[in-house]
Amino acid sequence: MNTLSIIVPVFNVGCLVKRCIESLINQSYTNIEIIIVNDGSTDDSPKFIEPYLDNPQIKYFSQTNKGLGEARNVGIKNASGTFITFVDSDDWVDLDLYNIIINSMEINETDIAICSVKNEYNNYNSSEERYTYSYSNILSRFKAIGLLSLCERNNYMISPVVWNKVYKKSLILDNNIKFIDNSYWEDDIFSFQVFMAAKSINIVPKVYYHYFQREKSITKHFSKKHIDDLVNSFKKLYMYVEEQDFLDFDIKPMLDCYFDRAISSMLQMLFCNEPSIQVQKEYIIYFFNLFSQKFSLSEAISYLDISRIKRLFII
Repeated sequence: MNTLSIIVPVFNVGCLVKRCIESLINQSYTNIEIIIVNDGSTDDSPKFIEPYLDNPQIKYFSQTNKGLGEARNVGIKNASGTFITFVDSDDWVDLDLYNIIINSMEINETDIAICSVKNEYNNYNSSEERYTYSYSNILSRFKAIGLLSLCERNNYMISPVVWNKVYKKSLILDNNIKFIDNSYWEDDIFSFQVFMAAKSINIVPKVYYHYFQREKSITKHFSKKHIDDLVNSFKKLYMYVEEQDFLDFDIKPMLDCYFDRAISSMLQMLFCNEPSIQVQKEYIIYFFNLFSQKFSLSEAISYLDISRIKRLFII
């Protein structure tokens, strides 16, 4: 039986980490190692982790605060499993999730598997589906990147988040893929790189990752760092893609769509969390100034569909 390494970065989640760990040590798939990386928590999170440290399935690492991406990199470096997955420390998973996913990956010989996601709030009655997959599909790399980048309308889409996916560890290590340090967009960059390297991706239906919605989540506020990280991270991704020569199709249009998707996500975050119209405008000006420093405006205009430009000016 292949081993699954489950990487759990922890930063100031308090007692919520107990629920997360319990959902992992009680999995029906028992050949797992749980790699907990305490990323410099300043609250009582370690107190709730300590009772589990005698469990032979658990590896524990503690470091000064370096950010989510670097904590995940520590987990990858210390993973011994054939497969790797990531779980945020305030979330939890269905008890049969990894049994079903690993079995599907082994039968279909896929590099990545993706499951459905439910948003969770304060109680069971508040649960709602976020991403739902009803049928099993084996996707080619081309199709999967298309769904990830939203290049086409489809009944399925793939989110850039990493925690509802399981990866072959060799896919990550052989292609030297790492998370960007201290960036709000580390999932987006990692996902695009790993999808580029994958040969096939498996959609696994009817099992769920449970994504807990906390008021103090980093998605509940907005700052210039969101803009800085977006532009700088995608500049690195464009450079990375230019260096690759193993793809059998033109990936540049897909990357443009993917950047467009991320910009839309950033703007939605801005408008949801910043009520002042004047401040919104200041952020947008800041974004365009930074964008023009890092990217060609002529390429951006060439990418945009004319109908979108007409809608902008109500033509």
